[in-house]
Amino acid sequence: MNKKLVICLLIFLGVNIYSQIGINTTNPQATLHIDAAKDNPSTGIPNASQQSNDFVVTSAGNVGVATIVPANKLHIVATSNPLRLNGLANAQKTDSLLTVDAATGVVRMISANSISGTSSNVCNPGIKPGTISHNQPYGCSGYDPGVFTSSAADPGIGGAVAYTWQQSTDGGATWTAASGTNNVQNYDPPVLTFPTKFRRAATNYCGATYSNTVDMAIDGASSGITATPCAIAPGESTSLSLGLYTGSSVASWSISPSTGMTFSSTNTPNTTLTASSNAATGSYTVSATLSSAACGTKTFTKTITVVPSGVSVVNLKSSCKEILDSGLSTGNGTYWIDPDGSGNNYCAEQVYCNMTDNGGGWTLILKSMNNNSDFQYSSGIWASGATFNTSDFDISNSSTANALYKPYNYLSAKEFWVDFVTTPDLTPSPFQQQELLRHWPIRH
Repeated sequence: MNKKLVICLLIFLGVNIYSQIGINTTNPQATLHIDAAKDNPSTGIPNASQQSNDFVVTSAGNVGVATIVPANKLHIVATSNPLRLNGLANAQKTDSLLTVDAATGVVRMISANSISGTSSNVCNPGIKPGTISHNQPYGCSGYDPGVFTSSAADPGIGGAVAYTWQQSTDGGATWTAASGTNNVQNYDPPVLTFPTKFRRAATNYCGATYSNTVDMAIDGASSGITATPCAIAPGESTSLSLGLYTGSSVASWSISPSTGMTFSSTNTPNTTLTASSNAATGSYTVSATLSSAACGTKTFTKTITVVPSGVSVVNLKSSCKEILDSGLSTGNGTYWIDPDGSGNNYCAEQVYCNMTDNGGGWTLILKSMNNNSDFQYSSGIWASGATFNTSDFDISNSSTANALYKPYNYLSAKEFWVDFVTTPDLTPSPFQQQELLRHWPIRH
């Protein structure tokens, strides 16, 4: 009788051990269940907080850390930094990539910098931009919109993400870095006085990508005046458009000077401006006046350029150097360029090009022809960039006025040339003594 009882007890215990094992718990929820903090209930299912210190192995062979129902062969739950891997040379772990060996299935960690080829060839998945939004994308001039909301960018396998917010005031034709602190996930723009588009760039090893665009409407307009193209020759036309916010309407279009210029319509958001065959070359100011219930009557302006007959705006080069390299130089003199290549922000600009000296391809940015205070070392004009005498390109006559040209503000240069036509006095500094006949060209 006693021998039979012992055998039955051993068989019973063996079945229990084979089915589930609990360590620090009398209520195991898997084949192997370790309750590290010994805080699980004696009956029922542990809650999320209690599971946060648990380790389980299921009958399917899935391993769970901080979860009792692992969905994969390894399932880790953590509010942050769930896994740490060491092993790179010099303990370099930041922005590293996990790779799987195709033959063995071994997971390895390598530095992103060690990968050859372009990022587009190695980033799968790549970076995704996230989205941006604003709860009140409209207001009158002087409106402080407050902080944008957004979702974070998904870095893919490219590591840490850097943000840069961008803005456009020409309908999205050109983008610049947004004002203020623009390297955060959620941007707080300054007070707005003009319709502005915003987007967020996200960048990491995998490259750069851009979020959706949010239009901030100001004074009833969702965007300022756009012109396509932004410069025309006599006899040509440009399409004008003003973006309207809900409840706004265009009261009138006008242009100054008006001689030789006509609109197809003067009270619609979209209109066509035509220059007559005898229209004078130069700059014209287009105005659109609109009315909105919230902000009243407001006027928006844009400069349109009429170029000489025969100048093709769509074929303009971006600099004197590009004209020279394209074999289109006709020697020293004035040329028309499209500095940023956008056909919008900086469209057709007349500049002086030196095509013969020091290899040629030089764009004139300023001339200092006399000993006045325009370009002294302490002059505020270096920072303000306020242009003047922009149509005076005479650099041979000492009696002509000084000038600061538009390329000073928008051309980036690889080379910089200061041409002293007379010998300067460089004491105590080349910038503190004004010289006769000095002009500064750049080349890029």
